[in-house]
Amino acid sequence: MLPKAFQSLRFRITAAVLALALLMLGAALHSVEVSREQRALAALLHTSGQLQLTLQTQEKQSMNYRENAPRDYPTYFRDVKLYFEDLRAHIATFDMFTDAFMSGEFSPAMTGMPETIHPDLGTATMAVVAQVETTWADYRERLMERLGPDPEEPRLEWAAEFIAANSSELEAAVDELATVVRQEAKSRADRISTVNSVLLVFYVLVSVLILLWFFRRVISPLSTTASAFERVSRGDFGHQIPVRGNDEIASLTASFNHLSRRINGLVELTTRIQRGSNLDETLRFIAEDFPGLIPLDWVGMLFAEDGRARLERAYSDGRPVAPANGHFPADRGLLREALDASDAVHARLGADAGDPFAVWLTGQGVRDAILLPVREESPLPGILVIATRSEDCYTAEHLELMRNIGLLVSLSFARSVQLAERTRLAAIGEFTASIVHELRTPLATIALAMDYLQQAHLPGPAARRLRLASGEADRMERLLADVLQYSRPLALNTTILDADALVRKTLADHPELCAPGQRICVDSGARPLHLRADADRLTQVILNLSRNAAEAAPPGAVITWRLEPDGETIGFHVTNPGDPIPEHHLQRLFDPFFTTKAGGTGLGLGIVGCIVEAHGGTLEDASSADDGTTFSCFLPQRNTPG
Repeated sequence: MLPKAFQSLRFRITAAVLALALLMLGAALHSVEVSREQRALAALLHTSGQLQLTLQTQEKQSMNYRENAPRDYPTYFRDVKLYFEDLRAHIATFDMFTDAFMSGEFSPAMTGMPETIHPDLGTATMAVVAQVETTWADYRERLMERLGPDPEEPRLEWAAEFIAANSSELEAAVDELATVVRQEAKSRADRISTVNSVLLVFYVLVSVLILLWFFRRVISPLSTTASAFERVSRGDFGHQIPVRGNDEIASLTASFNHLSRRINGLVELTTRIQRGSNLDETLRFIAEDFPGLIPLDWVGMLFAEDGRARLERAYSDGRPVAPANGHFPADRGLLREALDASDAVHARLGADAGDPFAVWLTGQGVRDAILLPVREESPLPGILVIATRSEDCYTAEHLELMRNIGLLVSLSFARSVQLAERTRLAAIGEFTASIVHELRTPLATIALAMDYLQQAHLPGPAARRLRLASGEADRMERLLADVLQYSRPLALNTTILDADALVRKTLADHPELCAPGQRICVDSGARPLHLRADADRLTQVILNLSRNAAEAAPPGAVITWRLEPDGETIGFHVTNPGDPIPEHHLQRLFDPFFTTKAGGTGLGLGIVGCIVEAHGGTLEDASSADDGTTFSCFLPQRNTPG
């Protein structure tokens, strides 16, 4: 098993590039060596050729001299200066060349090359060189004897006759040297050619192997990964590719598979939420599919209200569990920290014995947890808890993942919780409607009986009790009507309306809204304000808010309706100058059945809120001693009635 550093792609690519560089360097050095050897062979061929040429020239000059021998002293001395000097130069050349062959050092003056050549002469060549050296030494000694000891008057005729008679042996030795040198040059050229061919094949083979390796281990995996990214970009979430090797590309492939699984898990989670999955289904999906993204042995969902947290659902090892104690204080410890945090909170369990929730989680066998706050669009603040039995299991990467997907998971859970809450409210509404229908029948019977009794002449106390009971029956009827309206989902029949005209017409049709001395004025400005709404439902809103304002205003007060555009909405503001509403009442005005009026049902503002919300609007309130009390309703506007 190679060390991890040697398995890295960086090391292998570096090694491949270095191998190619070494091959190129080897090729360059080999080329230099081949060039040097070729120059040496050229020098040998040139030198052996010079020996042959020198010997041939010497023979021709001696033959010339014999045919034109001098007949007087002036001619003789002329030949001394010409022929004798040439003969001495030939002898010196032969000496220089034979010495070079014997020493293996050929100077630039001999080869015409810029540097001294040191050819590596073979054994056969050196034997012939030795033969040439011996033959030349004997030939030279006898030639010098013929010339005589006096350089001023050499015996040129004797020397010419000697050369003509004895040059054949030296010529044969020189010719043999030239032949051996040519053979050695050819042999070396063939050997160089063979080596070059082998090296070329080796270089090509190594280069091809490196390119094949590079294609197989780099180009092909990168191409596969790029194709996988393209498939994911086209929507094939969860696509996986095989991981081969243990290098950077394998790490990239594993990261891609991990990312693909994460994206697929999030898409599946979002899809389930969009399909209306309930909280239990969503938690089960996380318990079953998220362990591939993050270590997970236990997952649960808590909701916080009034300083307490309730464990709504929990899964352990992918199976649902029913906690024996599912209520914890939410005003301290981990739960408080999670509720106050803006993203995921990492908790190492077992360290804080004073935190009931941490102690309870530790009792479930988990040692490391991540708490994710769920607030967006959720009816109640919630906390998603993901935990594992391993200690210090969650790394910075896991926390980064939860922080990055925290908002999505939070919104998804909030949507699931919201859907669950709506389902619960729908069930409550249906149950309430059935109760209202059941109560109305006996209530109608009671009302008929009291109407009958009112025709009888009853004593004063009995008549007063009958009137009180009849009033209570009427109030009960109104309460049941409001409860039925509050519990039923609203079905709107919308049309394009003129907001100012609707408000003015509603107030004109119901003058009984104001107490004696009170009046209502409308301020809408000169700009027409149009919106799409249900006229009957919006009339109900106007009547309810106007009645509440009139009841809260003192005698002789002026109640103001102000209509004005506010961005893409129209603001309906109704203000009464009565006493301000206490702060602790303001917080509960829209709670069902909360009322400060005798005989009130406490559902009027709740019904108004439902109508406004069904139109896509919002309802706000403000109250102070200086400005009075203002209820503001904001509904989407439409610029033209077309």
